[in-house]
Amino acid sequence: MPELPDVEAIRIYLMPRVVGQAFTGATLNWPRALREPSLEDFLLSLPGQKVTELARRGKYLLFRLDRADTLILHLRMTGSLVVMSSSAELNPFTRTVFHMDNDTQLRFIDPRKLGAIWLVEDERKVIGKLGPEPLEPSFTVEALASALSDRKVPIKALLCEQEVIAGIGNI
Repeated sequence: MPELPDVEAIRIYLMPRVVGQAFTGATLNWPRALREPSLEDFLLSLPGQKVTELARRGKYLLFRLDRADTLILHLRMTGSLVVMSSSAELNPFTRTVFHMDNDTQLRFIDPRKLGAIWLVEDERKVIGKLGPEPLEPSFTVEALASALSDRKVPIKALLCEQEVIAGIGNI
């Protein structure tokens, strides 16, 4: 199950492989993963956009694009991302293939079909309610104490609330 450290490791793996590359298209084998925009708008908007930055917020991967859009992926419980040659054999659980301009593909593999994809102008629509990042220097013991004060919820449930602390999960 991808948790914050796993998603950060995926971001680090992907960064040199996708930053600077442009999308030439996408194949959605499981279109229900796409939350926004419509499939038609997604397929029209993505091609030609270059990845300028790859960031992470909580468990979300943020592919910031050169036309001010952000491609956001959430891997959920079983998702993974790999960069492969366009000629490599397709995994049967590949739900989305992002075609890149360097003859590679970014493949979203998700056996349980739980992952989610957004292409938005304002990433705050998707990640705006997330709490503080636990890996940031500003996240201190005092910040944690403040976030947990006046709460009557069991600590495990509270720590899993993404609005309290971004990225912590059951594992």
